Amino acid sequence: EWCAIHLATLCESAIMNLNDADGLGMAVNYHKDLVHDFLDTVFPKHFNVRLDQEAIDRVIKVSGTYSKNRGRQGEFKADSEEKEKKASDG
Repeated sequence: EWCAIHLATLCESAIMNLNDADGLGMAVNYHKDLVHDFLDTVFPKHFNVRLDQEAIDRVIKVSGTYSKNRGRQGEFKADSEEKEKKASDG
């Protein structure tokens, strides 16, 4: 129950901030192909920025870096589905 309340609070806060941004914010779905959402939608349509091939290659390279690795090198591996399977109903 606590987790559901916390998740609801996070979602409500995100929606409130998106609405308050008066068009300056953009919500994106978090999924395994998120990098292409940024390349295909966020950069060109939200920020109005065209990326050359060198920039696209850098974005793809950086997107493969595991951000929670605390300074150690490592490749990002999606684990959301595994975590969802392990989660209990209670």
